[in-house]
Amino acid sequence: MRISVVIVLVVCAIAIGAWALAKPFLWAVDMLTGRERIVAKQQLPNGGRIEVFQYWNDDFYNLSLRNIAEDGKQYECVIDPDCFRISSCKIDVDVTRGEATVTAGSAIWARYRWGAKELVRKNGLLIEADFVR
Repeated sequence: MRISVVIVLVVCAIAIGAWALAKPFLWAVDMLTGRERIVAKQQLPNGGRIEVFQYWNDDFYNLSLRNIAEDGKQYECVIDPDCFRISSCKIDVDVTRGEATVTAGSAIWARYRWGAKELVRKNGLLIEADFVR
């Protein structure tokens, strides 16, 4: 009985240690590769698509929005240039207003108007989307 309890405790300690080490390791991989991670995407009724993506930017993560229009043109704007690493967020689309709202939990991070190609950050700052291609 005592041996099985010790074995369970050792396995739990190893699992917790591996989890704790994996988190910084993932960040190190992001720093070295500079890869872009899509954390949310949503189809628009007009055939376009909205994506929220993140990549390592020197000292923090850059959280950005990409609008791929129905004609294939791409527009991007930065939601948060000094963000922490997130695993997901939500994009809610309001077709009548032509607006997509980016939320994480109960917090609204940004509202994007795909017709005007502009984003309003949570602090009220209006950002025009850059044409990418």
